[in-house]
Amino acid sequence: MNLLNFLNLTVNLGSDKDDLQPIDPSMSVSTRVSIAWPPTIPPSENTDTLVLSFPSSHFIDLRPLKSYDALDWGMAGYQISSETPQGTQSKSL
Repeated sequence: MNLLNFLNLTVNLGSDKDDLQPIDPSMSVSTRVSIAWPPTIPPSENTDTLVLSFPSSHFIDLRPLKSYDALDWGMAGYQISSETPQGTQSKSL
């Protein structure tokens, strides 16, 4: 079981991993393996990106550098969506 699968499960102490139940499905934990800017920059990743999203539309986005003890990016906020004639538009605050 990898870390992302583990974080998406409710842990019951003393229970077998097969007995774990999913947390609220509207929550998510995301990581990024790599990013590329074709055609000139090949895939790479210099951060350990972690994004937590909650049912309340709040999020936490942390990107500590892999090679240094420093934070490359960190942001928290909430997302709002609105219907427009062009479709649904989202904005992070």
